[in-house]
Amino acid sequence: MLVWPVVLIYFYVKSIKYVAFNGIENLTFPVYIIAASFIGVLSYLFLSIEDTFCDLVPEYKKRSIAWSYLRRILIAPFIAIIGFYLINYLPNKPEELKNINDHFVFVFSFFAGVFTKSIEEWIYAWVQKLLPGDKLKEFESRDQYNVDESDLVKKLRLDEDLVYTLYNERIRTIEDLASCDPEELSKRINAHILDSDEENQRKDLKYSKRQIQACIEKAQKYMGIDESELVTILKMDKDFAFKLYNWANIRTIKELSTSNEQLIRNILIDWNEKVDDETTKKIENYIEAAKEYVDIDGSELVTILDMDKGLAFEISHFANIKTIRDLSNKEWKDVYKKLDDYNVKVDENKIKRCIEAAKNTFSANFNARAPPVADFDADTKIGVEPLKVQFTDKSTGATSWQWDFGDQTGASTEQNPAHEFSKAGSYDVFLKVSNGEVHSTPKSMQITVTQASPVIQTPPVTQAPPVTPAQLIADFDVNKTSDSELLKFQFTDKSTGAASWQWNFGDHTEISKEQNPSHEFLKAGDYDVVLTVNDNKGKIDEKRKTITVTSP
Repeated sequence: MLVWPVVLIYFYVKSIKYVAFNGIENLTFPVYIIAASFIGVLSYLFLSIEDTFCDLVPEYKKRSIAWSYLRRILIAPFIAIIGFYLINYLPNKPEELKNINDHFVFVFSFFAGVFTKSIEEWIYAWVQKLLPGDKLKEFESRDQYNVDESDLVKKLRLDEDLVYTLYNERIRTIEDLASCDPEELSKRINAHILDSDEENQRKDLKYSKRQIQACIEKAQKYMGIDESELVTILKMDKDFAFKLYNWANIRTIKELSTSNEQLIRNILIDWNEKVDDETTKKIENYIEAAKEYVDIDGSELVTILDMDKGLAFEISHFANIKTIRDLSNKEWKDVYKKLDDYNVKVDENKIKRCIEAAKNTFSANFNARAPPVADFDADTKIGVEPLKVQFTDKSTGATSWQWDFGDQTGASTEQNPAHEFSKAGSYDVFLKVSNGEVHSTPKSMQITVTQASPVIQTPPVTQAPPVTPAQLIADFDVNKTSDSELLKFQFTDKSTGAASWQWNFGDHTEISKEQNPSHEFLKAGDYDVVLTVNDNKGKIDEKRKTITVTSP
């Protein structure tokens, strides 16, 4: 089609106003046709530039959409004018075409030019479906619109431009990236730059070896998360375990057991994760499971049955069997099914042996135990109203206690309660105890409270106000380490009332738990740095600052 503008310009320069072409006579070419032809030349020039840039710079394809729309608008008048003249000067045209309005022809041709690309895309999509299965998958993986849906972006949170570059190097999965050599991959990605002048290579490299290595290490961490105790013991979802591991710097069950649910939510939000009620409940459940695993060493499943810690946790947490008595009353098939529902695989013979040991242990202990005997003492049995009495349990074989103080104030289940009798009178206090199976005979004691004598008023003693703990406030300063290291910064904590710290540097690197960390950014840019502090009493606060990092 480029022949048309050249011919039309030639006609105009030579003042040729009439031509005979396929029977078309008396055809004139005014200036606006020449202008349309020139626009056609420019549009195809833009197309050539776009194709060249897409070949040299794969990331440019994301920006080529703007060029595409500009090219359509510029070429549309050219197509419109051609359509206009062809319809009007078509030899032997049908009678229906003679009555067509010229403005309609021009407008229709103009919009046909604008939507040429859309028609082209429809044909393109239809032809794409004819590709073989393996070629279609490879073709789709190169599609710029699929990059943001890849695991490299959604799970590892890699930059989309980098991921598109990796796709061009046939690296499309986390497994592919994890198996790469940093130095070799860096050379492949920057091949056209590394062939240039060596002294300018370092500043011209699109992605440095250190950046590539950081991405590969992140992929390797994801691949290795299956072996972490968060997944193997707590049966945590792999993607969620990686988020805790990589973003919140929580890598062990013990670290998770001491974590704050609100702090984890804030970290996920900072990473643009959707944190709804379901996610919050999941975080709470995992923290509770981690605490249960840490405390399982003190359970009777471990201390008495000498059960393996991992197995004891699985039976306690996933099958909800906490005591020897609970286990002794279960059928092995029921326990096996509950564990299997959580994808916990345990040999059925091992479960049978555990249940048998629980039955034997519980039966022996039950038969060997004597019935409980209630007994108690009081630090005083007579006094003036109001009388506060401290009761001390002296029962044998008891595991639970039931106190009745005789003054209709309600019962107590504490082992050694303190109670205040507010009115004068005689009160019969009863204690009844149990060992979980048998209740004892109640034990009683009488407490006598006498009426108080008139009290002489004395001036109140002024007491010093209580000392309140420092308010929890997050704050920090940031400074460059030196003028020669423009990417490295020192962060200094200025918080009050803080007991622990979490630093998110805003560059998708690991969370730091140091109080005063130093951090080196990989490239220039603006970063939102967030410090979250915790007083270890359930309160948290955060401070956010934006810092600008310049290139060296």
